[in-house]
Amino acid sequence: MLPSDQVQDFSSSGRYSIEVSENLVVLSINTVLYMPKWCYSNTTECIVEIHNRLPDPNGQFFWLDEQLSNANFTGKNVIILAHTGPERTRGMDDQWLSMYQISFNLIVEFYQNIIKGIFLGHIHRDFFSMILSNSTVYDLKIQHPILLESFKTPNIIEQERFLRNNSTILSKFLRFENINAADRYFSDEYFAGDEDEVNRKKDDYFGAFYFQYVEQYNYVNVNTYFIGGSIDVQASNNPTFKLCTYDKSDFTIIDCKTYYFDFEIMQKFKNFPPNWIFEYSYLDTYFTQINETSNLSPANMQKIFNELLLSPRLWEIFTNQVVVQSTAASKKSDIEYKCAMTILLNDNFELCSELDSY
Repeated sequence: MLPSDQVQDFSSSGRYSIEVSENLVVLSINTVLYMPKWCYSNTTECIVEIHNRLPDPNGQFFWLDEQLSNANFTGKNVIILAHTGPERTRGMDDQWLSMYQISFNLIVEFYQNIIKGIFLGHIHRDFFSMILSNSTVYDLKIQHPILLESFKTPNIIEQERFLRNNSTILSKFLRFENINAADRYFSDEYFAGDEDEVNRKKDDYFGAFYFQYVEQYNYVNVNTYFIGGSIDVQASNNPTFKLCTYDKSDFTIIDCKTYYFDFEIMQKFKNFPPNWIFEYSYLDTYFTQINETSNLSPANMQKIFNELLLSPRLWEIFTNQVVVQSTAASKKSDIEYKCAMTILLNDNFELCSELDSY
């Protein structure tokens, strides 16, 4: 049940805040506001409509900042829930307009010490994405009031202009075009060879970009978007759900266990009710040694991604988990998955995924 003081806000804006324990607040936000209304065409109507979008629809970013500020002041931790997020769709399209991605990521980054989990859905895939940034504490203190001031601009085009003129905000997240350590890879000659060899070279390029650039410029995972699968089978995935545990002392997410059932077998043998099967847990699958420091903190999720880049065996396990062991679901390329896990901003994702055109 929603608290009585949240009913009106939920009815008008689709968001709410619930204090589930003395030290934990759950915030649920209405992220449909940030989607481009499924308008991906270049028609005049679409372009005008998008350019006129407000920087802070329904005042929700300001509301979110206020809720997080109150939680921070009172020593509470926060979990954020939403249906859609800034991650890519299962077809690797944009889910949010870029300025909304930036605003949300910056708010999450500013309050990274109290946000213990961000759980999303919509794409019907089991996935995670990281917010990689190299902002310092000093950067964040300067950027935060500028971001809040940008919400007063008339539309998202003016907001972007305001931010570019007044801060370095837009350059703080991991950006693909800044890397030049592996420029020699951008040649038809380098990418010559059979399909397996070409794919290996693309992976080499991405690995060179990620490890060299992230280490050189001190990029770290600010927070992780945990993206669940789906109970329904609209996207040819098997039905699935997750059970996540957290540490009661500091509310860090310890592990998430995934369960599913094989929809094809259920249909074939008329198995009702379905037999839910344990599929995997992050700790069991990706940690070679589990100890008291093993959890799904942002730093550990970045280590998991590093392991995925280095181990073809683990990567194959991961891509099967993305579609929940379904043989009917279509998969995207390895490069697109890797870009989507690290390059959240729309323009940078396009540059990163262009590796697939070689």
